This record gives sequence, C-alpha cells and structure tokens, in this order.
Amino acid sequence: PRMLHEREVIHYRDAYGQYVTIGSGTFANVTLGELKGSHLHVVIKSFRNWSYGYLVREIRLHRYVEQLGITSILIGLLPLGPLVG
Repeated sequence: PRMLHEREVIHYRDAYGQYVTIGSGTFANVTLGELKGSHLHVVIKSFRNWSYGYLVREIRLHRYVEQLGITSILIGLLPLGPLVG
C-alpha cells in the first residue's frame, strides 16, 4: 500500500453533514468515500487509538484475504484520518 494524504479522498456525507458510517468497533470507525480523480469507491478505516502493531496487523489481514478474493484491495494508508464521532 502507499501513503495517502487526507486530500486524496472524498468522505461521503449524509443529509446532516455526518460521514456515512458503515461500521465501528473497538479500534476503528469505518466510513464510505471515494478516491479523488478516480471515482473509485473506497472504505476509509479511521483508527481511534492505534499503534504500529495494529497497522501492521491490518495490512497483513487485508493482504491475506485479498489472495482469497473475498475483499477489496488495500490501496493505501492515511497517516492521520478524520475524527469520526
């Protein structure tokens, strides 16, 4: 994956201006968006309290399931994601 900047993604918003959330868990919130300039729909996972270990685990998990063909491709990482509340 490559490092992305926040300005490279468009976060989808609902009628109230909130990010369109598709899930949340212990470690992260998951929202919908788009990769700018490509019209490629993406899932944006914003970690709440993350560490390097969480990030490595996430990348390994995505790489494993990509090989199985049951998930989308991990495009990149945002060094600082939005705070979704």
